[in-house]
Amino acid sequence: MTDKILILGSSGPISSGLAARYAGHSVVIGRGPSTDRHFDLEDSRTFGVLADIKARHAVFLSAFTGFKPCEDDPHRAFRTNVRQTSEVVAILNARGIPVTFLSSSAVFGKCDMEKGEKASPHPESVYGTTKRLAEREILGAPGAFNSVVRLTKLCDKNLPIFRQWRESVQKENKLAARRTLRLAPLPLSIVLDHLQRIIEQRTTGVTHLTSDKDLSYFDLGCSLFPDAQVVAQDEETAAAGTPGEAVLAVGRPESRAFDLQLCINHIEAEIAD
Repeated sequence: MTDKILILGSSGPISSGLAARYAGHSVVIGRGPSTDRHFDLEDSRTFGVLADIKARHAVFLSAFTGFKPCEDDPHRAFRTNVRQTSEVVAILNARGIPVTFLSSSAVFGKCDMEKGEKASPHPESVYGTTKRLAEREILGAPGAFNSVVRLTKLCDKNLPIFRQWRESVQKENKLAARRTLRLAPLPLSIVLDHLQRIIEQRTTGVTHLTSDKDLSYFDLGCSLFPDAQVVAQDEETAAAGTPGEAVLAVGRPESRAFDLQLCINHIEAEIAD
């Protein structure tokens, strides 16, 4: 037995956050320079690095992400997010390592009213469809103790739009944000807390991670930078075709931890840090 936690995917705040929490007790593999070993989900020749991996749990963060990139190259999206992902999870399960797979609220369509953990997903995008197919493979693996965590919008301090807003505030410029694009914001700290509970309690099945309400980027900008002048971004010049983030139903006892204002307060503290 080992006390190591395997983190698959080296880029992004969740990977670095988990590695910090399990400092000295984690193995990070991915394409980045900070990884312990090299691994590329899109290159099956690198899967051999998993042959001698020993871990008590794995968190699967690797994926081909983004709505538009997946729509532009659906073959790559299905190959990476479904076939290659399922192959890697099977390798880990065969070594007795349970996997927590990070999925997305995109497995639901924007018009789906019921979005609880037991609701039937109806994805409307290539990205959402690949996530849903991967979920089915991972949860259906025989004899495995795998889990799926569906996220809405992770908002850490290095989110590109936050960097733009901070630069605007520092230059005393107006802060531009869209009124029509909405999100259910998730602070990094709450995501890490939830993943740590799953690892330590060996939770299986599907759980949702979200704030209890959504809001526009304009309203979020006003909340995070109350002293700044926030103006509505010109919708004609804004990025077209970007779906809003669906709000997922939260029915678990800890749902009070995902109060929208609490999420905003956490994000505000992380930005100021």
